[in-house]
Amino acid sequence: MAATLGALGLVPFLGTAALALTGTSLGMTAVNYQIMYGASILSFMGGVHWGVATKEPDTMSQTGRYVISVMPSLLAVGCLMGPPELALVGLGIGFSSLLVYDVISVRVMAPWYLKLRIPLTAGVLLSLACSWWGCFDIDTTVAAVSAVTM
Repeated sequence: MAATLGALGLVPFLGTAALALTGTSLGMTAVNYQIMYGASILSFMGGVHWGVATKEPDTMSQTGRYVISVMPSLLAVGCLMGPPELALVGLGIGFSSLLVYDVISVRVMAPWYLKLRIPLTAGVLLSLACSWWGCFDIDTTVAAVSAVTM
């Protein structure tokens, strides 16, 4: 079930990335939707570590996991406030960093978690990179400026 839900969760990333590469004003709208969706998913991923922390004994390790669990949400809010090009990079850094932390934390995660997390994160990062590329497409930029001035 987790694999199915994870794959379905990747669909909005892939769809908005495909639209971002069209070079249209719809593509820039899709980039903004991807940033909003990515911010919510990054926050959700941090929540996984909050849940793990609630099962640990009250130690420095637990405190550290609580602190780390809220960092993705704080980064996500910052990404929502910035320009799309920086927001996409920020989300990419957030998803990548959280994956590194997941790999380090593998001993407290379910055995199947990383097998699911790695390919899904690769799909997210590829989607963010495509959208970032789409932000710099001349036609996309012209279309976005035209849409704003109309």
